[in-house]
Amino acid sequence: MSRVQTDGSSVEAWLGIVAAYKAVHLLLNQELVKSDLTFPQYRVIRALGRFGAMPMNKVGEHMVVTPANITGLVDRLEGRGYLERRGKSIDRRVIQIELTRKGEAAYQETSVQHRKLISRIMRVLGENERLNLTRLLQKIKQAALEERVSLKGAGNESS
Repeated sequence: MSRVQTDGSSVEAWLGIVAAYKAVHLLLNQELVKSDLTFPQYRVIRALGRFGAMPMNKVGEHMVVTPANITGLVDRLEGRGYLERRGKSIDRRVIQIELTRKGEAAYQETSVQHRKLISRIMRVLGENERLNLTRLLQKIKQAALEERVSLKGAGNESS
């Protein structure tokens, strides 16, 4: 029996994680429609709300998206009055983005909605189950990060 055949439970577990994420993501999108935001726009606002003003490339790192995607998101959010760009005084090539009052209000409102929705969903798990789930997901994340480093070290730059 090959390793792929014996490791079917890993694939099934992964597919379960993906399916759960997709189901929750659909619910979050439904909620965000009420705020007239897309999920990627919400993620930009959330990153700035949580961590404060930062260069555009740092927002991209938080979201794990390309600079072109961030530029488009920032353009749309700036046009709608949620954030603004500011050049740093030392190096004007570095553009900081920060929330406006409207953006801060949207962050506060959507964060409350997000927490309530996630709390309602997660209450199907007991406290110990949530703690275990968090621990297990962290282990998966760490293994993936280590695998990524290992693949890059082996010269496989496809990531």
